[in-house]
Amino acid sequence: MIQKIKSAYKKHPSFFYWLFFGTGFIIDNLTFRRVDLLFENIVIFSYLGIAGLSIILMNAYHKGELKSHPMKKLRNFLPLPMQYAFGGLFSGFVIFYARSSSIVASWPFLLILILLFIGNDLLKNRYARLTFQISIYYIAIFSFAIFYVPVVTKTIGAGTFIASGFVSLVVIRILIWIIRKINKSHIEKSRRMITLSIGSIYILFNVFYFTNIIPPIPLALKETGIFHKIERSAGNSYIANGEKPPFYQPFELTSRTFAQSGHETAYFWSAVFAPTDLKTNIFHKWMMFNEEDGVWTTIDKIGYEIIGGRNNGYRGWTLKRNIEPGKWRVDVVTERDQLLGRTTFKVIETEIKQELQQVTL
Repeated sequence: MIQKIKSAYKKHPSFFYWLFFGTGFIIDNLTFRRVDLLFENIVIFSYLGIAGLSIILMNAYHKGELKSHPMKKLRNFLPLPMQYAFGGLFSGFVIFYARSSSIVASWPFLLILILLFIGNDLLKNRYARLTFQISIYYIAIFSFAIFYVPVVTKTIGAGTFIASGFVSLVVIRILIWIIRKINKSHIEKSRRMITLSIGSIYILFNVFYFTNIIPPIPLALKETGIFHKIERSAGNSYIANGEKPPFYQPFELTSRTFAQSGHETAYFWSAVFAPTDLKTNIFHKWMMFNEEDGVWTTIDKIGYEIIGGRNNGYRGWTLKRNIEPGKWRVDVVTERDQLLGRTTFKVIETEIKQELQQVTL
């Protein structure tokens, strides 16, 4: 049986790589729900363990440690679990980071993750190179630490990100130490390139974070809407009145047109997910488009505290009284002005009283 699989693998290696690649992506889409749940983190830790162990075994074989061992028969298959693990990791990261991002602000970082995910098969020949193995593993470790450290510490911000970077450096240093114990000459030959690669990745991640390109994970914007009125109802729910969205916007809570008769008050609603017990502030940045200058002008920036744990996000709203006709948008941002999401809408004057739908939030 093993001989048949080995023969098929030699004839059709790309099929096996894409099989493992696709399997990892499907499993992640079915299982990854929240960044703070135990099962999701066990899966990610398992992927990291599989990838790390594969790197260690491949370098042990390179030294000759396994050539007289029964595991030598599995040497040709070692890249498969490594690619499966990296495929699973980066598909999971694409899922989690995409949920926490606005494409407008975070597309460069998301593009890197997507390319690493899709290009997993194209890069298979490079997995035999130690520098490449460690570089990809370090990207995975850092990407995971960015949202796992906030889950553990119940904090978010620049200090937490710096701590995430420190954790990632410690983990990769331990892996390099293990490989050095097994195959010192291999590490020494690649030492300069490994140091340069890890240093470059570390600097790039920091540049992305402090320029607000990395999404504000583990926060995630779940929903938004622009309403004519919001009030608390009995229990733990809210009643809101807003214009029904058109049929071609089935996932919107309200229409992107706010029709007012007289100077009404506009209510902007958002629900933001945060891990359990994590407390932080978010802001609604009300902006109006200046037709003469062709730029967006900030009119108000109103914030409130959110407390994590609710699966559908912490709910809250801000309001704008006597809103003027024109083109508006509200950015949902963090304390560091990281963009969670953006809603654009148009305010128009009308003498016809609008028929509003009532929704429970």
